[in-house]
Amino acid sequence: PDELQAIAKKYDLPKMFAYYPAQTWEHKNHIRLLEALVMLRDVHHITIPLVLSGTINAYGYTIQKYIHRMGLDKQVLMLGYVSTLEVQALYRLCTMMVFPSRFEGWGLPLTEAMSAGVPVACSNITHLPDIVADAGLVFDPDDTASMADVMLKLWQNPTLREDLITKGHARASAFSWEITARLFRAHYRQLLGIELLPDEQKILSQPSMI
Repeated sequence: PDELQAIAKKYDLPKMFAYYPAQTWEHKNHIRLLEALVMLRDVHHITIPLVLSGTINAYGYTIQKYIHRMGLDKQVLMLGYVSTLEVQALYRLCTMMVFPSRFEGWGLPLTEAMSAGVPVACSNITHLPDIVADAGLVFDPDDTASMADVMLKLWQNPTLREDLITKGHARASAFSWEITARLFRAHYRQLLGIELLPDEQKILSQPSMI
């Protein structure tokens, strides 16, 4: 609790905010997320503070220019690179995690957020909907209105957030490095023609998690 309070004070965080942890690569889709904030502000008259963390690379300056041009300077906090402890604190302090990426190999922030007890809204691309299953809301990452609608629904409904937190904990528990290691070992042994141990037969017979 002391660390959470200190980090909240350090960055002057609002009581409620959406969080997006990602480097500022173009495919991370920050601009579309900012467009959704503008739509929520100008059409629905709802202001959702947004905190961004992650290394600011060359495209990050395009994002910063858009923030300034659209008058989002007081609404969007762009922290840049932060420590692992601070990332964990931001997960625990935020109201929801929004993940609008257009492409992911896995999307680790989704499992991190669910483990930390954060309701999640994410893109409906590649395998991301399979990762969150029923523990998150999804939207079209190229449809500003779709993203804004999902964010508004999650922002205004505390009962929904609590439901997704409960489901998120259960969903995240299905993913672990130990399970991954055992699964890979079983596949390698099978490919090499080595007789499988009983636990390896069992893990290969179970349905895939995604």
